[in-house]
Amino acid sequence: TGLRVEPGGTLDVNGTAADPVRVTSFKDDSVGGDTNGDGPSVGHIGDYSTAFETPIVSIDSPDPAPSTITATHLVVSYGTYAINANAYCNFSCTKANPDVTVSDSEFVHLAAGINLASYRDNLGRLEVERSTFTDIPGTAINSTLASASVRASEFHTGGGQGMVLQGGSPVVESSLFDTDGGQSLSIIAGDVTGVALSGPEANEWVGTDRGSRVLRLDQAAVPAGRTWTVPSSLGLVLVVTGVSVSGTLALSPDVIVKVQQYGTSTGLRVEPGGTLDVNGTAA
Repeated sequence: TGLRVEPGGTLDVNGTAADPVRVTSFKDDSVGGDTNGDGPSVGHIGDYSTAFETPIVSIDSPDPAPSTITATHLVVSYGTYAINANAYCNFSCTKANPDVTVSDSEFVHLAAGINLASYRDNLGRLEVERSTFTDIPGTAINSTLASASVRASEFHTGGGQGMVLQGGSPVVESSLFDTDGGQSLSIIAGDVTGVALSGPEANEWVGTDRGSRVLRLDQAAVPAGRTWTVPSSLGLVLVVTGVSVSGTLALSPDVIVKVQQYGTSTGLRVEPGGTLDVNGTAA
C-alpha cells in the first residue's frame, strides 16, 4: 500500500485546481518524468494496490478511533484502489471506522475507486462532492459505512459499476451516471429515499444502454412517512429484491421493474400502512 492511516491518524490532502496532489504509478512518466529510470513508460490499472488505506480490525477489538482522510483537488490513477479499508486478520476482521471527505477530485484508470466495506460492523462516514470517476472496470464507490453521501459527482466508468451503498440512509444527489453498460447504482439494506430522482438535486442518467440505467434495490426500504417517486423522464430500470415499502413508492409511466430472486425474497413488499402507486398509461 502507499499510505496507511491508522485509527486516530489524519491524512489531509490540500491540492488546488491549478496544482492538484497527484498519486500515480511509479511507471507513469507523465507525472514527474522518468522517476524509475527505465526509459519511456506509462502506468496501467493495478500497478499498485492502494493509494490510501484504513484498517479493518478484529470484531473483538474496541471500536477503533476514526482514520480520517480529507482530500481536495486530489488525482489518483493507475492503481487497484484509491482509498481502501483493508484487513490483515482474515474473517475475524469486520470493524472499521474511516472518516473520509473528498471534494473536487479525480479518480481515473483504477480497478476500483473508493472501497470502504467492513462487511459487518458499520461505523464511519464517507462524503464525496464534485468528483469524477473515469475508466474504472470494478466499482467506483463501495461503502457499508454508517453514513454515506455523494453529491455533484460524475461516474464515467467505462463498463464498471457506479456505486454500491449498503445500510443506513445514503444520500445521492446532483450526480451523473454514464457507466457504459455497468450498473449505475445499488442500494443494499438501506433507505432509498435519499437517492434524488426529481427536483433541483435530481441525479442524471445518460446513454441509451438500459444497463447503464439500472438502479438496483436489494433488501432496501421506503420507510414510513417517506415518499419516493420514480419518474418517467429518467428511463430507469429498477432491479428489486426484497424491497420493503412502509411509506409510499410511486412508479411513473415507462418505469421498468425487474425482480431478481434471492432465496425466498419477494420483489416489492408493501408493509401494513405502506402504499404502492403504479401509474402506467395505455401507451
